[in-house]
Amino acid sequence: MTHLFIEYCYLVESNPLTIIIMKKIGGYVALFGILAIVLPYFNLQLRLLGWIDNWGETVSWGIKIGLIIVGAALFLLGGAGQTPEPTPEETTDTE
Repeated sequence: MTHLFIEYCYLVESNPLTIIIMKKIGGYVALFGILAIVLPYFNLQLRLLGWIDNWGETVSWGIKIGLIIVGAALFLLGGAGQTPEPTPEETTDTE
């Protein structure tokens, strides 16, 4: 398990495109989870996630909350490999 995590960290840090893709996918997954919770209050439902309600109320809530947690984790892990940009104060040479 540790080996997979180390390999994952290497892939994320070595490929900036992976970071962008993970952040986008994570954002969309979390958004779908939030919409799956909010839209039924307006008598609306996402067609893509309509199957969730067939499993029962408790399971559907678990899936919706799980979507938000997994999406947030992908979003945050996607930004974890980024190195902060140096500020102008840090780049000026003091001679």
